[in-house]
Amino acid sequence: MSARRNSVPRLNVQCQLVRYLTLVVAVLAASTIGATQRSPFATSTNAFTVTQTVLRIFYPEVFGNSRQVVFSAEHPADSDVWGEFTGLQFTIKRFSSDTSWDYLVDPKTGKPIAPPENTAFLEGSTWVTPKWGLMQLIIEGDLANSKQNKAIASLVQSHPEWSDEQAADALKSAGALYGPADENDFTKSLHLPELEKSLGLRVLSPENSKLPDGREFSPIWFQGWPNSGHVGSFGRFEWIVRMEADCGDGHTRKYTLAFEPFQGKLTNIFQLPD
Repeated sequence: MSARRNSVPRLNVQCQLVRYLTLVVAVLAASTIGATQRSPFATSTNAFTVTQTVLRIFYPEVFGNSRQVVFSAEHPADSDVWGEFTGLQFTIKRFSSDTSWDYLVDPKTGKPIAPPENTAFLEGSTWVTPKWGLMQLIIEGDLANSKQNKAIASLVQSHPEWSDEQAADALKSAGALYGPADENDFTKSLHLPELEKSLGLRVLSPENSKLPDGREFSPIWFQGWPNSGHVGSFGRFEWIVRMEADCGDGHTRKYTLAFEPFQGKLTNIFQLPD
């Protein structure tokens, strides 16, 4: 017997003439957001469209399962146009917050049966500007293996005496697919031709991946033990990929993409300064 009753997604919008406009909306995650407003990845200023486009490529499992996405957005109230929000936060949930459930009792124990947990699979934030497009997109949650990454970071943080090899062994023992020795496998998991086709992103060439002193470095590398002195916060592990995208006017924009090591899921996109 199903406990679900009258599940209807609703749209709630609250507008207050204060410094910022806050928008909270719940819609079907399988539906399209601004489907008629497709823009190149490097030039889109629509935070909703950019977020959906990135999630469709890097988190396709979010779609097609009748999940819900809840947005909270901020925008200056004095702006001439309120049509495009420059910043938003999002949460992908199992079902709508206003879903109602029948009151059920376990016939054997006589105790009430709790409704299913409204799991939050992903959450994050997106920031775009009218001039520069996407500036940063942060993703965390169960699908991004946030719990596993926090656990291994805490473990390594508690062992400052470990060598790089010991830390890498602990990472692999915890179930990470892509440790520092797995660059080839990680690179294959990126499906680079698909990224270039769908998002216009391509890996920076070595000559475009130079340090300020002129030295070249690999555009794909594993970042571990970022603090070599092992003081403060040093137990962070991630794969870094530097990429670029054409703006269509002869200019390009460069980005750093960060991926967690357990399944190689995207956790951050950051636009690099020119």
